[in-house]
Amino acid sequence: YRGPEPLLDAVETGYEYLRNGKVETPLVLKGRIKVFAMLDKLEELLGNRSYLLDNLTGVDVRLAFCLLQFDACYWDLFGLRSSEKYRGPILTSDIYPNLKAYTREMYQLMKPAVYFESFRQLYRLGQAIEFTRDSYSCNGVTSNKILNGDNEEQLPDLHKIVAALEMPK
Repeated sequence: YRGPEPLLDAVETGYEYLRNGKVETPLVLKGRIKVFAMLDKLEELLGNRSYLLDNLTGVDVRLAFCLLQFDACYWDLFGLRSSEKYRGPILTSDIYPNLKAYTREMYQLMKPAVYFESFRQLYRLGQAIEFTRDSYSCNGVTSNKILNGDNEEQLPDLHKIVAALEMPK
C-alpha cells in the first residue's frame, strides 16, 4: 500500500480547478476519477484492518486529517459534488462505512488538535485566486462577490460533522 498520496494528489487537482477559474479541464476530470477510485480503495482496505499499515502511523494521521477536510470543505470547494461519481459525504452518511468508522476512531485520538474552522480557510484560497485574476484582468473590474465575502455554495454544517464523529459506536 502506497499510503494516501493518490488522495492527496487529488487535492492538488482541486487546487488546479480553482486556479483555472473552476473550469473542468481534462486534468481536473482525470483527478476526480482518481479521488473516487482512491476513496473506494481505502473503503475496501479499511474493512479488513484498523490502520493503513496495521499499526498507527503518521500516514494514518495524515489521511484522517484529509478525510476530515473532505466533508468540511473539499467536496464543495473543489467541485466534487458535481461529479457523476459522487455518492455522498464520508462522515454524515453511511456510503463509506469503513472510512467513517476509521475517521471517527482517528478523530477521538486527534480531537485536541482538530480545529474544523481552520479548514474553512481553504475557501479563502479560491477567493484569493479569483481576486488576483480579476485584479490583473484588462478591464480592472474586481468581483463584488469576493469583496463582499459572498459564498455561492452553501457550506457544510460543521456541527453535523462533529456530531457524526462523536456518535457512540
